[in-house]
Amino acid sequence: MSQASEEALTSDNAGELSYCGPYRLVRLLGSGGMGAVYLGERTDGEIQQQVAVKLLRAGADRPAWRDRFLRERQLLADLNHPSIARLLDAGHTSDGRPYLVMEYVDGVPIDTYAADLDLRQQLLLFLRVCDGVSHAHRHLIIHRDVKPSNILVDASGQPKLLDFGIAKLLTTAEDLTQTVERLLTPYYASPEQLRGRVRPRPPTSTRSAPSCTNSSAGALAVTALAVGFGVANHQRAIAQRRFNEVRQLSNKLFDIDARVRRLPGTADTRQLIVDTS
Repeated sequence: MSQASEEALTSDNAGELSYCGPYRLVRLLGSGGMGAVYLGERTDGEIQQQVAVKLLRAGADRPAWRDRFLRERQLLADLNHPSIARLLDAGHTSDGRPYLVMEYVDGVPIDTYAADLDLRQQLLLFLRVCDGVSHAHRHLIIHRDVKPSNILVDASGQPKLLDFGIAKLLTTAEDLTQTVERLLTPYYASPEQLRGRVRPRPPTSTRSAPSCTNSSAGALAVTALAVGFGVANHQRAIAQRRFNEVRQLSNKLFDIDARVRRLPGTADTRQLIVDTS
């Protein structure tokens, strides 16, 4: 990115701001539709620390954007896992915009980092990411935008899942049935995201049925809620089973690779292991 372009993006997102609370905005790290992420430095003299400051864009007056940003802060506050970037602080700027402060991950996207790894190392890295995603799922949080640019790997080899801006919290019947705004990255979205949710029957059709009383409508609501939670539990069970299958497969591949590596002239066989995985 050219210096002029970066300055334009910084000006558009940060406005005239140079500070968010005790953190000085040093330079732009990335920019999106709702806001931008800056490298920040703590300047109140308490401690020396580099952080990542995510700031809602100036002029972003859409209530949905602000609500989504505030929800992201709370979702991150509920997560504590080495494969998920930690929330350190949060607040509002002098002009009323919310911001969040996260650990600064000085790393590279996971696909770039993994390109130079052997099969065993790639699988171990993959399992670390899966463990972080599983931690979020145990808190009923679905990221919904897992892609290489949202997974950075630091110098120690630790992956960090970033950007829960369009994550979904499954806590109510509305979360399980409501058709919501489709926010996704098409190239990395799941088939379910690309197809969209099945729209439920409109409430008016239930109320207009001549044989449906107030009591029967309540029974239908309870039944729908039970079915919804049953579906959610079933999907979580499938995800956990698939995760266990991947772990078992990776262990078997490790064993095969370790045995084959000791034999001469096995380059083609080892390549087949890689292709199969």
